[in-house]
Amino acid sequence: MGLLLGGGLTDTLGWRWVFFINVPIGILVLLGSRTLVSAGRHAGSLDVRGAVLGTSGMVALVYAITRFGEEGFADPLGLGLVAAAALLLAAFIALQSRSSTPLVPLGLFRDRGRAGAYASMLLLAIGPMGSFYVITLYLQQVQHYGPLRTGASWLPFAAGLVLGAGAAPKLLLKMATRLIAAAGALLSAGAAFWFSFIQVNTNYWLHLAPAMFILALGFGLGIIALTQAAVYHTKETEAGIASALLNSAQQIGVALGLAVLAGVAATVSNSSQHSAVTEAGQLVAGYGSALAVAAGLLVAAGILAAATLPSRTAAQANAPAAAGIH
Repeated sequence: MGLLLGGGLTDTLGWRWVFFINVPIGILVLLGSRTLVSAGRHAGSLDVRGAVLGTSGMVALVYAITRFGEEGFADPLGLGLVAAAALLLAAFIALQSRSSTPLVPLGLFRDRGRAGAYASMLLLAIGPMGSFYVITLYLQQVQHYGPLRTGASWLPFAAGLVLGAGAAPKLLLKMATRLIAAAGALLSAGAAFWFSFIQVNTNYWLHLAPAMFILALGFGLGIIALTQAAVYHTKETEAGIASALLNSAQQIGVALGLAVLAGVAATVSNSSQHSAVTEAGQLVAGYGSALAVAAGLLVAAGILAAATLPSRTAAQANAPAAAGIH
């Protein structure tokens, strides 16, 4: 629904409405939470300093990557932002290690499988979301799709995501978590690599639609498997933060990935070796290179998942708990 509504809003009311529509939704959520969410008190205080340091560090890093893509790796502002990001994130880690109520409990990263799930999710998120961004630009700037048609063209992605996320729980009862996560990442890698061969006149039904479906199918399998790995062997009181950290890894991966892929696309499109081709040809060259990078990052996600995640199936992981229920 979001794909069609977003395209429809942009087509009829303008792109700013895509952001404005979230305001009434947010207000409804706030009002509903007062009556639907039970009140509870938890010991500890909000880690404001940690939130400021962590957020500032990530913003500086993402902006630095964006600057490098636009101005090159010798850009003074970009280098300064990298240094600032390193200092801010180092201060964040130091603060979390000393805090009695940390925003991010560093002890959660001591488990190899959980840390691997976070790292794999960071890489996994880059591929599908980065491909979504690049192919959307391709459809609009090269094939001249309108917003509504662009949104509708991504419906195979939605279908693949539903199928992958729906099939994963059943597969996890029979197959190891690491196998499902790795297979999902590699499926998405294959789709991103397929995307990288786009041309100015690439056929949507023969080339793009199948790749969209496979990209999302792999992503759906991967995120469910990684979610199980992230909460495996956590205390009941830590399950929420363990799951939230996985979501944070996904969001960070999307932000970093978009910055990296946009930088790759801009660098290749503006390179001298493509100066003699048409503007559309320059754009396609940049998009194809960015998609190839996305495929490589997804392969890395698959390898990392296979090497670090638990080998147990969901049924085996839940067996000890089930044995205690009579």
